[in-house]
Amino acid sequence: MTSKHESNVRKISEKPPGRFRDPGPRAAASFTLPCGYTYTQELITPEKAAEYLTVVDNRAMRESHAASLAHAMDAEKFLLTPASIYFDTDGHLIQGQHTLRAVILANRAVQLIVVRNVPKAVYSVLDCGLPRQMAERLHSDRVITSICQTLFRHMVRGGKSQHYEIQLVMEAFRDGLNAFRAAFSSRKVRGFTIAHHAAIVLRIARDLKEEDADSVLRVQRYLERIAESDITNLPAVLKSFYLQFAERAVLDLGVAPSSDQFCRAWIAFDPEHSAMQTLRINDHREVILCARKAFSEVTCGVFE
Repeated sequence: MTSKHESNVRKISEKPPGRFRDPGPRAAASFTLPCGYTYTQELITPEKAAEYLTVVDNRAMRESHAASLAHAMDAEKFLLTPASIYFDTDGHLIQGQHTLRAVILANRAVQLIVVRNVPKAVYSVLDCGLPRQMAERLHSDRVITSICQTLFRHMVRGGKSQHYEIQLVMEAFRDGLNAFRAAFSSRKVRGFTIAHHAAIVLRIARDLKEEDADSVLRVQRYLERIAESDITNLPAVLKSFYLQFAERAVLDLGVAPSSDQFCRAWIAFDPEHSAMQTLRINDHREVILCARKAFSEVTCGVFE
């Protein structure tokens, strides 16, 4: 079976060759530091990227990450950073292979900063710093950011998301997130995960989109009960849902735990399943497809 990562990579790499888009002048600006590093701003075409990748001395290529960068280039959201491509003193590429691969996948020319004459020993300390979490990059609430990342991962594609993509999700789900937080705040309930939160936010956002205020209020009341661990008057399916996550029941999943949690929350808060005595999922794919339809409605198909 083809994974979502492989599907995304194949989809973007199967674009017709055509002419790549030239975003700017070809003139290269270059300067050399006293330490010997030479910095050059270059227009990297797909052909130039392929040439640079022939001298790679680097870690294994992660196609899903390259595809994510290519999506950013396609959306014209890829940013020029102070240094993108590093070549060591022997002319080997030691940094930037995923960016170069993305140029090929996106089939467009991109302005990049290329650094040459980097000592070979520098390779051992590249990418060893403390990475910024998405919430730090966006200066946003950590819980809200995690919910949006989870929504993106289950509804759009797995792997690494770009900052602008999570910003789009935040904007589309702002009202749904606010309604969720109004009922649940920052309370912690044992076993109630971010994947659960994401599915419920999606359901609230869909109901808001359809101007179904009664459904939104009903979900908020259920959330308040769950936050207080009071399930006495909840529908049967929500009682089962609560007991499953609160007692951390061992379930025969067949899918990743996060996907199962998302699907269970999506079904549990669906009034059509309110009488279900024991929450069971026969086909996770069917549930995800249903949720993706709602996601597309809320986001107006911006990710399609």
